[in-house]
Amino acid sequence: MEETLILSDAWRERLEGPLSERGLAPRWVEASPLPGGRGTARRVRILGSGFVLKREARGGLSRLLLPDRFLCRTPFRREWADANLAAGEGLCPRPAARSYRPVGPLFVVYTLLEEVTEGHTLLDSLAVGDPPPWEAAGNALARLHRLGLVHGDLNAGNVLACPAGAILFLDFRHSRREGPPASARSRRNNLNRLSRSVFKETWRRGLPFPKAFSGLLADGYAEGWGHREDWLRVWADGPPLPGFLRRALWTRF
Repeated sequence: MEETLILSDAWRERLEGPLSERGLAPRWVEASPLPGGRGTARRVRILGSGFVLKREARGGLSRLLLPDRFLCRTPFRREWADANLAAGEGLCPRPAARSYRPVGPLFVVYTLLEEVTEGHTLLDSLAVGDPPPWEAAGNALARLHRLGLVHGDLNAGNVLACPAGAILFLDFRHSRREGPPASARSRRNNLNRLSRSVFKETWRRGLPFPKAFSGLLADGYAEGWGHREDWLRVWADGPPLPGFLRRALWTRF
């Protein structure tokens, strides 16, 4: 089976010609690795524009037993749809194209995303000691939840702050769609996940935990949501950890 190509509406007119001729798989070999990456993403230029090309292998036994159902329900299809929905609201880099082809029991999936040349993740800001834009991140997360999108891997490395003040979310592989809007439980769990990530990274790097983090994030979230819900008031009082562990961490930091 040959490579199957999917193009986003925003890039179809410009990229349909060059990508239909060669596809995405050959471009992976020519692309340059991203500094600091894990080897699953590379930088590539097409028609003078910069893109990030990701490569992943998915499928396994489920692809062999139920190929049609796998193609219709597989996470990479949901990721593509969710990323396009978020990009339409300016909440993630614009997806340009995606292709897949079977290799044994797996599908090798290539995803082409518009490259964001400027900006730092919240993790980068923590590492260099700059105060991350917590309020802007909370505001953007509330807007994402209003769309009915719940980010499945919300950590400090998947939230990108751009110089103009925009916040972009990366990696929608494990995302899911609810509502809209997303339920209060899912939204609270998303905030908890981000909070755990901030705790983990500050602890691992020996950095002081930003004590205003929860309050600033909650303020931005309430602004993006339109009002401050009761559960958000409780959440903003402190990190979502057991009392004894919270006291130990606050003492250490």
